[in-house]
Amino acid sequence: MAELELTEYRKGVETYLKEDSPVIFGNYTKEHAACVVELFTRSARKNIDLLSGCYPSSFYGNITELLQAAANRDVKVRIITLCNRVDERLNSLDRNNSNIEYRPGRLIGDKPVSHFMVVDGKRYRLEAPHQESDPETVKAEICCNGVKKASELEDLFNAVWGILKPGAVQ
Repeated sequence: MAELELTEYRKGVETYLKEDSPVIFGNYTKEHAACVVELFTRSARKNIDLLSGCYPSSFYGNITELLQAAANRDVKVRIITLCNRVDERLNSLDRNNSNIEYRPGRLIGDKPVSHFMVVDGKRYRLEAPHQESDPETVKAEICCNGVKKASELEDLFNAVWGILKPGAVQ
């Protein structure tokens, strides 16, 4: 990806965040995804809910460092992985920080699930369903001030959260 294009994309996301914009925009590359995850995590003031697969760094950057920094600012973080294994990086965060809770789960069947992130009850990043392999591109719908859609995603997150228990993959 051209460095200039990513710089321009980042500036656009920063502007939407600063303006608390209700504009819905997209991401199409791993670099876009990592940029949005980073900026959303850094912008969090109250809470972050993440539901994803195995959190590849190509999409999520250094997710553990970002989440630790958010938790250190008293942001409440809840993480669900649908990865069929416990992610020791995330498990360690859960054990070592009272503001972070992690619940591993497993995906049953081969139907892809939409991964998503909700921040402060209004920001969201919702990926189009895709196979868990490391695809070159994943489309996502993103909004910095989409309370209605963020609320719908929170309801879904809470339903899954209520089924899973901390600890082992279920």
